[in-house]
Amino acid sequence: MYQGRGRPRNRVPLLMAVAAASCMLVGYGGPEAAAGPAPGTEMAAPLAEASSATPSPDDVRTLKEGKTLPVAVTPNEVLDIPASSAEVTLTDVKQAHRISQGEYLSPATADPGTTYICLEFKVKNTSNETFKTTYLADARWTGKDGETENVDQAIGVDCAELGLEKKSFLDAPEPRPGEFVRATTVLMVPDDQPGVLEFDEDLEHAMFKVETSPTT
Repeated sequence: MYQGRGRPRNRVPLLMAVAAASCMLVGYGGPEAAAGPAPGTEMAAPLAEASSATPSPDDVRTLKEGKTLPVAVTPNEVLDIPASSAEVTLTDVKQAHRISQGEYLSPATADPGTTYICLEFKVKNTSNETFKTTYLADARWTGKDGETENVDQAIGVDCAELGLEKKSFLDAPEPRPGEFVRATTVLMVPDDQPGVLEFDEDLEHAMFKVETSPTT
């Protein structure tokens, strides 16, 4: 209600201006467009896409010792990565807090509260392109309670004394079509709870996971 002195001003021009501004905001989309999305639904689609783009550990296949899984690399034209595929076999698994590095070297000792996981893989290329084995040189570890962290190949540590291949996937050649390579990944992970090591090509494309357990 107008509360100033004198007679109320003519409101017609003001109402016309408000109506014109409203039409500009809704883009002349009619009553449906003017109403807009229901409250709380504006971000529903983007959030759904984001949640479905990144896989959870429960959505990823488990690779167990002695088993083989087919894996595929998604092509990426921007990064010039062609489509490729391989059969990955987890040929051996060893776990230790302290690993001997030979007669003339000091043993490798994991940090307090952690343990070494030695994973030996056989990777056979089943595509027409060279397969990039460096995808197996690091992983994402997630504990049973939800704790998660990225773990990289332990530099200067090998598992030859435990009976596994000495070379790592940082040094192994990338197999060409029809070829295969066998190498070991050494990762240092928390030792206070069960967890999984998730190997992927990027944040949206997980290849497989390997379960871990605390030392006893």
